[in-house]
Amino acid sequence: MLSKWDVRRSNPYNCKFTSSNETVLKLAKDIYDNMDIDKTKKQDLKRGCVTTTLLNLKHSWDTKHYLRVPLKKNYYSEYPERYKYSFYSYSIMNGVIKGLEKMGLMTVHYGFKNFNDGSGQQTKVAPKEEFMEELNTIKKDMYEEVEPPELLVLKNRDGNKNYKDYHDTSQTRMMRRSLEKYNELRQKSTIELRDVKYDILNEDEKLMACDFFNKYSTTDNYSRSSIPLRNPFIYRVFNDEFNLGGRYYGGIESNMPDFLRKRIYIDGEPTVEKDYSSMHIRMLYHKKNIDYKEDAYGVISGGDPQLRHLYKLIGLVTINSKDSTNAINGIRNEIRKNKLYVLSDLKDETIQPYINNWISTHPDISEYLNSDVGIKLQNMDSEIAQDIVNHFTKKGVTVLVVHDSFVIQKKYEEELVDVMNESYYSKFSFKPVIK
Repeated sequence: MLSKWDVRRSNPYNCKFTSSNETVLKLAKDIYDNMDIDKTKKQDLKRGCVTTTLLNLKHSWDTKHYLRVPLKKNYYSEYPERYKYSFYSYSIMNGVIKGLEKMGLMTVHYGFKNFNDGSGQQTKVAPKEEFMEELNTIKKDMYEEVEPPELLVLKNRDGNKNYKDYHDTSQTRMMRRSLEKYNELRQKSTIELRDVKYDILNEDEKLMACDFFNKYSTTDNYSRSSIPLRNPFIYRVFNDEFNLGGRYYGGIESNMPDFLRKRIYIDGEPTVEKDYSSMHIRMLYHKKNIDYKEDAYGVISGGDPQLRHLYKLIGLVTINSKDSTNAINGIRNEIRKNKLYVLSDLKDETIQPYINNWISTHPDISEYLNSDVGIKLQNMDSEIAQDIVNHFTKKGVTVLVVHDSFVIQKKYEEELVDVMNESYYSKFSFKPVIK
């Protein structure tokens, strides 16, 4: 079976996985006891690493994705302490991975680095089929997650996106406290999907739903009326500085296909999703003191949903690009990723007229295109999201965040819209369009 896997498809090693289940702990202990590894020191950390690695391997098998594991010493030495899990060191990780390999439990594709151009890839591993009888004793409801050591993440914007260390300020301490309170509330909440009707989904929807369930469901029965979900911890990611980026990540809601979000129940109650329409485009108009009310993508697509999707993609890519070459390459990649079959081909000369149409439709904000303004707009929308999260957290009401849209129990719909309007208006002095 593993030979059919695509080594290009992989999950990052998830340090948050843990378990207090006796079945998982016994399996981890048995493997650790038989592993050829230094057991003279840090035994508890190494046993914990074995437990987390087994859960990652089972998750790898369920998703049919290889598991990416960093095995370079300098990776760990350059990894800032504030982000490190207790067992996440070169000596422990390298020892456990090679110990499992020696036991014949994994397939390993060792990583490499091309020193000519700086490219490369991390080591990728997957459980062998003969190990699955033991791994299959681990069920989805046995997974638990620990809170990350740091909820406020700062990353480099360059290609490697490495974690950056930083000095705390009153601002970062305030944002961290907000996240801690938000996570505390979310961990007390139950989030589930109801009435998904998996059997009648089309094939593309089934593939997307199955991939999501494999990652986040705590049951293997996707046809049941209620599908309980894991509830990971939320963190925020900033880029280079704390005034760039800052969006909320890690939640199941932001990793869920759109058609499933309509089926979310929070604490047993149905939900509604409200979002800011054309948020970043409208922000740019409002920065120019223009009260733009139209559907930014609809005015150019003539009612064609595929064409609207294309222009939305063009609009978002161009405000996040640094130059026109970067924009065209980004649009081409997004078209492929979204399987958007609108254009006859993906040559530069085929894409460019659609970019020109977009610019001629929105001349008042053309100065922002290919200006890398998107990362600043993300910071603005993350501040709005923080306002909304803080408002409802103080009330003990769980609201889910998908960048510029929010999911909440239906009984709070009107209040959510009011808070969304108030927060946006306080920053731009214009009212947003909310759908």
